[in-house]
Amino acid sequence: MSSVVLVSFARTPIGSLSGSLSQLLAPKLGSAAIAGALSKIGGVNALESHNVEVILGNVVSAGVGQAPARQAAKAAGLPNSTQCTTLNKVCASGMKSAMYGASSIMLGSDNVVIAGGFESMSRIPHYMMGGRVGEVSFMMRMRATTKLTLFPSIRLARFTRLSAVPQTWQRDTH
Repeated sequence: MSSVVLVSFARTPIGSLSGSLSQLLAPKLGSAAIAGALSKIGGVNALESHNVEVILGNVVSAGVGQAPARQAAKAAGLPNSTQCTTLNKVCASGMKSAMYGASSIMLGSDNVVIAGGFESMSRIPHYMMGGRVGEVSFMMRMRATTKLTLFPSIRLARFTRLSAVPQTWQRDTH
């Protein structure tokens, strides 16, 4: 079984709702993180002799187009032959991407995996509720996401914190 080593990292830019990054689609933000991580190891050319896979989480994919991970990989300069997978696992898709990437390396399927997650909360759509019959109302997707969970009495952010406590996980405050 192959060992897994982290050789580079970068994160998507952090903005504020409707702020300076609000016009960028999520895959563009993801591509910035990929390009940033690759720049630390010599760029895309450093991957030429490797079997590379991109596994990225993107939960709110409505409105960003098909295959958000592939869009991010292409915008970062990776070749069309790069395998790409988009995961959707609320509040954990970036971590699950890293887990799948590590498994892929350990099993020998890949020797380089680019893993992570990306969102643009400013660009998520509004939903038209009840548009086919009767009264119409609009709900911002972000509100729907945090409100319409499997556990309707617990907001999603609170549920995430409650899930982390028994595991003694801590949120980085830096």
